[in-house]
Amino acid sequence: MSWSQTPNGTVVLSKIANYSDEDIALTVECLVDGATFDIREVAVPAGRKADVYWKGIPADAKRVEVAILDEDDLAVDNRGWTFMELHKENKVLLVTQRNVFLEKAIALRDDVNLVKTAYEHAGNVNGYALYVFDGYIPSKLPRDGNMIIFNPLPENGFLKVEGEYVPQNLRLLSHSRYARFFDLVNYKGFNIARAGRISVPRWAEVVLDGGQGPLVMAGEMGAQRVVVFSFDVHHSDISLKVDFPILIQNVLAWVLPQSSGQERGFYAGQEVFINLLPGAQEIWVITPSGKELTLEPSHSQIPFIYSHEVGVYTVRQVVQQGDRQEVLESHFTVHAPTHSESDLRAGRVMSDMGQPADVRSDVSGLVKELWRYFAWAVLAVILLEWWVYQRGY
Repeated sequence: MSWSQTPNGTVVLSKIANYSDEDIALTVECLVDGATFDIREVAVPAGRKADVYWKGIPADAKRVEVAILDEDDLAVDNRGWTFMELHKENKVLLVTQRNVFLEKAIALRDDVNLVKTAYEHAGNVNGYALYVFDGYIPSKLPRDGNMIIFNPLPENGFLKVEGEYVPQNLRLLSHSRYARFFDLVNYKGFNIARAGRISVPRWAEVVLDGGQGPLVMAGEMGAQRVVVFSFDVHHSDISLKVDFPILIQNVLAWVLPQSSGQERGFYAGQEVFINLLPGAQEIWVITPSGKELTLEPSHSQIPFIYSHEVGVYTVRQVVQQGDRQEVLESHFTVHAPTHSESDLRAGRVMSDMGQPADVRSDVSGLVKELWRYFAWAVLAVILLEWWVYQRGY
């Protein structure tokens, strides 16, 4: 299931598959926030799928469930869910001396509430999901949000900077976990006049190398995500290229995750990675049966391996926002793996590629493979008998 906003309101799409060898007509119910919204008859041809659109969903709806009311041999795959969770607004603090290029690149994202301030007013700041420091690092680093740092100066108290160098032969470390920052970015066309020679701290790894030091590095300090650019964008032509806003948006996608999960729908037993929200102090998951599982907020992305129940999972995080705490809630859904479980026709299994495979054809192929070995065995027995006969035994 999925949903989208249109000029005429919210539309939910549900897909219904018929794995039988006969055409069927199903009674399908749509529930909005637990109340029946619509019921309709849906015809699905044999071995085909049908797209069912539910229009006119109320603008303030949170949860939509679609259920097949007809009974069949596998009831667990007769329900699906989706949540209309709009992206929460993220407060971003930009500390700079009039870097218009950086300001505009950050503001392109519609869930960002950008606040700007000068160096002299940024000594003890808190309450933001993301801090962007351009040519400045405060003596006391914020702990309630992620950070992007541009052009750190020497003796900043956080990063060790030893002089400058002229970057040449820019090289992307493709094996880096953060290489996706440069998706659709032509970094080889960047011209950078000078960059700081930064020692790579233990928590970080180099993403883009400039020959004598990192140009871009990233990592995690506990649950805090940090990206460092070792140069001033004004001393390069990067800000004049179309690649610059793409690069910034790629970085923002990591330091400002838009939801608690990168995806919303999963299959039973599949590992779910939950994004820890900036400033989160506590996090727990409520399973469809109501069991509460507490997780350790020690990393920015937390693996959740207890997704065995089909249904709706609720993620709650206690987030420190300045001097106050707020409990933020999000959801993800777990469904039955329909490709492997729902097709109950005899002689049907799923191949490694997730495509239906015919057991009978596989068995036939196996028999053909084994036949040659039986033939060789029979030939060996005949030759042995001939040899015994020739020797007169």
